[in-house]
Amino acid sequence: MAEIAVASEPLRRSVETHHIDRIPAGARHGKPWHQFVFWWGGNVNVFNVVLGAVVISIGLPFWWALIAIAAGTMIGALLIALHATQGPKLGVPQTIQSRAQFGFYGPAFLFPAVLLINAGFIAAQFVIQAQARQGIAPSVTTPQWILILTAPAVVIGIFGYRWIHRVMQATAVVVGVSLGRRTLASIRAVTEKNAPARRTAR
Repeated sequence: MAEIAVASEPLRRSVETHHIDRIPAGARHGKPWHQFVFWWGGNVNVFNVVLGAVVISIGLPFWWALIAIAAGTMIGALLIALHATQGPKLGVPQTIQSRAQFGFYGPAFLFPAVLLINAGFIAAQFVIQAQARQGIAPSVTTPQWILILTAPAVVIGIFGYRWIHRVMQATAVVVGVSLGRRTLASIRAVTEKNAPARRTAR
């Protein structure tokens, strides 16, 4: 068994070999700040901006929308965190360990439901991101942009954990700089808009 682990180590550094299986203690690595970068880079994107705007478009005021998003995020993160801590303790994949909460036959319904949700989430994300990029390069159609975006996603998924974290670290920097510039531009626009009114009031 030790020889197999040693032989698979060079392969595991390039291509993910565990996937949804339990990750052995010897293959676990990383620091807490890696998780922050991972989730920041993965969630601050065009799709989630549009998703957040949907809450306002259906009639919820801005501040209540912000409270609803924050509360949903915290509750969801807490449940996922509790579920994630079960993996190392039980030594089984998440779909199987959910039998503790949903019974032996419960995951038989939840698993296809999760697949459907993830497929819909990915499809919607690709369409919105492709439409956003089409605004930059109109000569490339939305289906073509989807294919362009899918290719690196598939490659990163095959190579697995290490590559995903590397990409997310780079994405976090790009997103942080872009978000900072947009925030400063928004503050400047609001300031310049209110400046004449303040001068008139004086």
